[in-house]
Amino acid sequence: MPPPPDPDRAARVAARVLGAVFLAAVVVGVVVAVVVFHG
Repeated sequence: MPPPPDPDRAARVAARVLGAVFLAAVVVGVVVAVVVFHG
């Protein structure tokens, strides 16, 4: 029998994924801003 899903672990994984997506969006936004303003 697999152990029941741990809500705390799921929350940590979700927070990690959201944080990674947020950081990627910030990096892409900065790159786009630099290209637009200096291109």
